[in-house]
Amino acid sequence: MVILGIETATERLSASLLLDGSAVLERNEDSRSSHCELLAQFVMELAKEAGIGLPEIDCIAVSVGPGSFTGLRIGIATAMGLAFGLGVETCGVSTLAALAFETGCPGKLVCPLIDAKRSEAYAALYRTGDGFPETVIEPAAIPVTELSALLAGEHEPITITGPGAEKFRPILESAGGKQLTFIDRESAKPSAAAIARLGLLLFKSGESSNPAELKPVYLRRSDAELVKKKHSIFTE
Repeated sequence: MVILGIETATERLSASLLLDGSAVLERNEDSRSSHCELLAQFVMELAKEAGIGLPEIDCIAVSVGPGSFTGLRIGIATAMGLAFGLGVETCGVSTLAALAFETGCPGKLVCPLIDAKRSEAYAALYRTGDGFPETVIEPAAIPVTELSALLAGEHEPITITGPGAEKFRPILESAGGKQLTFIDRESAKPSAAAIARLGLLLFKSGESSNPAELKPVYLRRSDAELVKKKHSIFTE
């Protein structure tokens, strides 16, 4: 079985091929503006490296958020286009769950963080294991000070990961986070390999779906929508 994984929720663009459930090929690039241009190129390069044609892909797993609104739209649109063209199903995978899964800390509590701006983080708390991470605290856009209090209420060690971990580390530690362990910066970045592996689990459990059903998980409205709402209030 061949699973294509796509991760575009943050400035890390990542694409991967999971071959027969074990071997993984991956391409990564840190960029704020080149996701659209590079993603198709990465997919073609991975297929060439694997020695397969695109029709040999069995399922496409894509990160559905939370994260960058533009990035998510690019990843989901690409996954939908490829899936429709190839006639395969898709799996929408939580960006936060994939970050937790990638830590490889079975049985541990893991809190993935993505910078949501305005002193907030996209965050959740999971207990990881051999399968899909178990949700302990549901994903949300949450003020970091409030998140600190929630984590302090968990009376066991917590691993912090994700691209927002480094930025929010001083706040979390100053709140008395002695039980917190932080994943190093490079390992904390999103990975399409984790998206592909979780996609395989979903596919095998019958949770894959028609590509038309893919939906981004934003958790809150975009800045543009908030500005528009504010403007409408003042013009009513």
